Amino acid sequence: MLLSADFAVKEELSQEMIIEFWTLPFFDTTPLEKRISMRCPECGAEMTNQLRHGIAVQSCSNDHGMWFTMSELDELENEAFSDEEEKGSLMLSSTPAKYSCPVCESSLRQFDYRMYDLVLEYCENRHGFWLEAGEDDRILVLMKERKRDEQRKFSAEANWQSTVKHLQSHSLFMKLKDLMRG
Repeated sequence: MLLSADFAVKEELSQEMIIEFWTLPFFDTTPLEKRISMRCPECGAEMTNQLRHGIAVQSCSNDHGMWFTMSELDELENEAFSDEEEKGSLMLSSTPAKYSCPVCESSLRQFDYRMYDLVLEYCENRHGFWLEAGEDDRILVLMKERKRDEQRKFSAEANWQSTVKHLQSHSLFMKLKDLMRG
C-alpha cells in the first residue's frame, strides 16, 4: 500500500513539475521582441507596443520608427499581395547600417527594399526590421502601386493577345485581300 501512495505522490509532483516546466520563458510563444524591453536603435528611447495598420509592433516612444518582425512585415505587405512570389525579391544585397538591433544589439544591415528607393535596416540574426517613421506607409504605397502595375500589365497583355488573334483571323485577311483588289 505504501508503494501505491508513494507512486501517487510522485505522480502529483510530476504533474506540477510538468506545468512549471511548460511555463518557463523559453516555451513562451510570444516572440522575443515582444517579451524584452527594447530601445529605439536611433535615439535609445524605450519602445512600446503600438498598432500600425492592424499589426502590433514595437514603436519608438519619440516617434523615430518601429520594429517589425519578418512575419509582421509580411503581414503588412499582404495588404496588397498574398502570394510571396508576386512581391518580388526582398533584397539583393546589403551594407552595414549605423544602428544596432534592439533585440540582440548586433549591427544592423541596410538594403534597398524590393529594389525601390527605400532603404530599410534589418538584423542578420533574423530578429526583424527597423522602419523609420512613415516607412510602413511607404511600403504599403509601393506594394499597392506594384499590384496596380501588374494588373495593368496583365490587362495590356490580354488585350494584345486578343488583337493579334483578331489580326490572324481568316476574315480580316480576306477583307484586306478584297481591299487590295478593289
